[in-house]
Amino acid sequence: MAEVTPRSVGLGLLFCAIFSMAAAYLALKVGQGIEAAIPIAILAVGLSRFFRRRNTILENVIIQSIGANSGHVVAGAVFTIPALYMLATIPGSGVVQPQLWQVVLVSFLGGSLGILFLVPLRYHFMIENHGVFPWPEATATTEILVTGESAGNQAKTLAISAVIGAVYDGLVGIFRAMSETIRFRHAYIGEVLEKRYLNFNLLNSAATLGIGYIIGLHYSAIIAAGSFFSMFVLVTAVHAIGEHVPVILAPGTKLIAQMAPEEVFKHYVKIIGVGAIAGAGIMGVLASMPNMIRSIISNLKGMKHQDTREAKAVPRVDRSFSGAFVSAGLVIAGLLTILFFSFGLGIEKALVPALCATALVMVIAFLFAPVAARAIATIGTNPISGMTMLTLLITGVVMLRLGFRGGPGMYVTMMVGSVVCTALAASGAFSTDLKIGHWIGATPARQIAWKFAGTLVAALFTGIAMWILAHQGFGSKAVPAPQASAMQAILEGVFGT
Repeated sequence: MAEVTPRSVGLGLLFCAIFSMAAAYLALKVGQGIEAAIPIAILAVGLSRFFRRRNTILENVIIQSIGANSGHVVAGAVFTIPALYMLATIPGSGVVQPQLWQVVLVSFLGGSLGILFLVPLRYHFMIENHGVFPWPEATATTEILVTGESAGNQAKTLAISAVIGAVYDGLVGIFRAMSETIRFRHAYIGEVLEKRYLNFNLLNSAATLGIGYIIGLHYSAIIAAGSFFSMFVLVTAVHAIGEHVPVILAPGTKLIAQMAPEEVFKHYVKIIGVGAIAGAGIMGVLASMPNMIRSIISNLKGMKHQDTREAKAVPRVDRSFSGAFVSAGLVIAGLLTILFFSFGLGIEKALVPALCATALVMVIAFLFAPVAARAIATIGTNPISGMTMLTLLITGVVMLRLGFRGGPGMYVTMMVGSVVCTALAASGAFSTDLKIGHWIGATPARQIAWKFAGTLVAALFTGIAMWILAHQGFGSKAVPAPQASAMQAILEGVFGT
């Protein structure tokens, strides 16, 4: 049965490029990325109708496996790298804006490390623990690939929705046919609210509406609750304090009582939100620490129980890469990481910090990448933001101990966080791909090999998307980059800027 063909590889790489740019935009705009595996699986089945020969189910596995790289590479890059762009705009920070090739290389290194650290655990996760974990996302994607006809009908709905969304957002964002923000100042509700120093606006975006459908009512309600609480409670409270106490904005001379609601939000309430994100992430990691420790111990034991059958006796559906390949890949990745931190950042006397940074990357990724995979297998959610924040704290303290302060210290610390974040996301996503292939009967070695190609394409187009959006200003109203704002706050707290 056809598996790796020009069609499956070509479509996989095409979807990887498209979804990388789309996911990067959404993550930077609303702080919520998209998991590309399910829509790509639907498209793979649906588009096969237009070929003389329909895709085989194994071709669709390869398409989905390659295309799904977009989600984890984006998660690693856009939640960390934009913080460097924001720090670079602060006078005296000493941080310079990352170059496109730096973003691409960091994303590719992180994704490759996540794949390499999970390969030795394939036998442990897929065979030894078969039937133990629920694998929510892998189950949903597998059902789509197996029930091909119904998924093909879903592809039509997906395509029509994509066209409608593109036309609507094009009219709003490109042709300015409508305002990007719906305000109620001239309606009765807006007039009443403004008299009470309340501001109620809606983002006029099909993409944001789509995100609400994807994440569901529960998480949408949580996000909306944060917006209501910040604008209708905290902004009002800060303004009330400013009316009774003559408080002046720290860097300026304007009294709080004279500020518009948007200004109060920008200079006070937004900072509270960033602190809440950072605190919740760290608390989440601490609360999960017992489970993480148990997972690490279990994974280390699993690495000892490898498939001992001879290569000739291993069925096609169990053929993976050898331990020698993984070891060589890790050595090459480690050397590239050392060279990048030593010479690729334009920082003088960076050899010792580069060695320490590389050691931190390898150790943290080795310990936490399997934890991320187990989390995906169990609950379908990867707690990468909290683990990345913990990585930034550890790396920042080490850089300070080495005397690496200011801009150079923050630059190296954030690059370490980006590599680790991408590795953790890649490990979780790759475990899902391997489980889908294990259930359907794909060849693991082929999935692994083309996973690296997908990671490279995803890194390239994620970097391009970030380079384009950077011109609008990260942290601005146009591109808020909320997750990166939390990472920036952590760096500023560690390095005292």
